[in-house]
Amino acid sequence: MELSPRQALSGVWVDTLTPLQSDLRADADRLYAHLRNLSARGAHRFVLFGHAGEGASFSTEEKLAVLQAVLEHGMEPENLMLGVQTSSLTEAAAIVKKACALQVRRFLITPPAYYVNTSGSGVRDYFAHLLQSVPQTDWQLMIHQTGQMSKAGDLPDASIAELVQAYPETLVGIVDQDPRVDHTLALMRSFGKRLSVSTSHEPNLTQIKPSGCISAYANLLPKTVAHIVAQDTSTQGHQVPGLKVRTPDERVLELQKIQADFGMIQTFKLFLSTYYRIADWERVRPPLSPVGADRRENLLKAFKSFNLLASE
Repeated sequence: MELSPRQALSGVWVDTLTPLQSDLRADADRLYAHLRNLSARGAHRFVLFGHAGEGASFSTEEKLAVLQAVLEHGMEPENLMLGVQTSSLTEAAAIVKKACALQVRRFLITPPAYYVNTSGSGVRDYFAHLLQSVPQTDWQLMIHQTGQMSKAGDLPDASIAELVQAYPETLVGIVDQDPRVDHTLALMRSFGKRLSVSTSHEPNLTQIKPSGCISAYANLLPKTVAHIVAQDTSTQGHQVPGLKVRTPDERVLELQKIQADFGMIQTFKLFLSTYYRIADWERVRPPLSPVGADRRENLLKAFKSFNLLASE
């Protein structure tokens, strides 16, 4: 499989939620059913065990077992990207090598998050040693800048530039989770000619206009997010008889408003449990906890009013 650096992050990659069994193991069969449903609604590329997929809560062995299971179900490896969140260089290199052996060669890798006083050069060295530990060039690394979403140390521009200079074939992109539009636009100005730079903060997509994105909202609104990325927001809308047509970016902002005061992962899993009529979808792995009973009713009322359609 030949990987094109210029198409490293084109279109919509769903930051896929991970369904859990009663013992909190990942449910590979239910995950595959979710991927099939999203495929039928126009989404064809998926990040497994990313931020929305609770990737930091799963071991290397668990991730690889689920990856192998969905591949055996029939998913194409070129349509999958694997999230890697570990401070262990040994583990990071191991999961990349083993996933590559399964023909999955795209990785969304978060900077190490345990030590709070890491320097930009220290985080740069983490990625440099990882790239040296996986010497083949037939894989692609997307750096996940988590901003305020975790304690991981984001790479400063100077460190990114050094890595791009040293590893131009493998380091192909940056995914910025920082909610500040100016932060992502600055990355695009600095690196947009050499890397795929995008955001995973969906309300910013209309302003940033990237060629692709990694989207947790696409678990619920795959076509809507795709319309925004394709910049056809004026011609595609959410039509309910008797009501004003709402554009895709308005639908994303509606969903953000519903979710804003609650944890995104727990809230979106609650909504999927309603959409699929499968209560097990509500489960999350500690240290996350499900939406509390005191908030659950209000969230479900808001989601019912949101009126999600399969065509979205």
